[in-house]
Amino acid sequence: MEKDIADRILKWLSKGEVAPPHRVELDPTNKCNLMCLACVARGKPVYDASKELTKYKWLKIIREAIQLGAKSFNISGGGEPLCRPKTTLTIMKEIKKYNLIGSLVTNGTLFTKEIVKKLVRIRWDEIRFSIDGPDAKTHDYLRDVPGTFDRAIESIKFFTFLKKKLNRSKPRIHITPVITSQNFNRICEMIELVHDLGADALYLQPFMSGSVLDIQSNKEKRRQISKRLRLNNRQQKEFREHLKKARRLAEKYRITTNFDFLEEKIMKETTDVIIRSDSKEQPQNSILSIPCFFPWFLLQIHADGIVEPCGGNPVRESIKQKSLREIWYGELFNKLRRELIRKQIPSCCKACCPILVYDIRSVRKALFEITGENIEKLTFNSKMLKSEKTWN
Repeated sequence: MEKDIADRILKWLSKGEVAPPHRVELDPTNKCNLMCLACVARGKPVYDASKELTKYKWLKIIREAIQLGAKSFNISGGGEPLCRPKTTLTIMKEIKKYNLIGSLVTNGTLFTKEIVKKLVRIRWDEIRFSIDGPDAKTHDYLRDVPGTFDRAIESIKFFTFLKKKLNRSKPRIHITPVITSQNFNRICEMIELVHDLGADALYLQPFMSGSVLDIQSNKEKRRQISKRLRLNNRQQKEFREHLKKARRLAEKYRITTNFDFLEEKIMKETTDVIIRSDSKEQPQNSILSIPCFFPWFLLQIHADGIVEPCGGNPVRESIKQKSLREIWYGELFNKLRRELIRKQIPSCCKACCPILVYDIRSVRKALFEITGENIEKLTFNSKMLKSEKTWN
């Protein structure tokens, strides 16, 4: 997938061509049934059902994205996608009807046996369960709703049972805890949990303690939650030791992880600092030195129809007013791309999830593998540096 993304980026940046988005993020709803402490909304999701797109509008958007050239879809939120089960399942079926790649992010508490059967039947590709601890006490505290752990675990067990019964490898099951002061020392236990459940991967996510919400909301409760969950220096050091042991255990069980990615600065620094640092390590006249590649391959569509090149970006258009093609190739998105070429990093990158740095690095690696040392000689296409509303 990274190679296809890299090919599209090279069309934009060096060949004088344009390319469609590869990945589309869909947020069917902002409604959530939990009050997760580690969520960027800090337990206060913004939800207004009257503003959410209809099921039929979502189907139209998916078909338009596919016609545009999208190849992969991630259903997330916002809120919990399965708070709107009929719409979310309709979206998932439509994506798989075209045999495209589909991923779902969920807290895992709202699955029914019928929903599980449908997702196994349509060969949905991947489900990421947000489970923050190896036991109910830890997980339910962080999710702020009793019984959350047991319901999510039962869902995973039924997926595993049904896949085995039908001899299916999909959907792949990933467990994705957010690392906080409450679970940083439980990584080995999380590996054991993944193994016992027959899941495929454990991907740890840094806690976003410096989110824009914390900074702008000026609400003491949210600040206190952030302070309570953030790892201090001693915990950061201990986390490194637990990670070493967990890595050996994961290798023993052949469980996929992202442990190699979780260097110290990923856990400590905000995303804007990390991508600026990564950029400076590259040849400065090279395509590799662009801090972030998301505006060249990602579209995020929120529950109310707002379209962004990535979550939380001030560059926003509405699908209710323009087509996806007009938005993707339009001047507003192109302006952001030009700013990134010039190493101008938007302030919203401070609140971006650090885990997405992995995607940026993967794309950068694919760009180098495609072009080799020649990438240092590739100059930016002049059209990318001009303000031309119709050059696409």
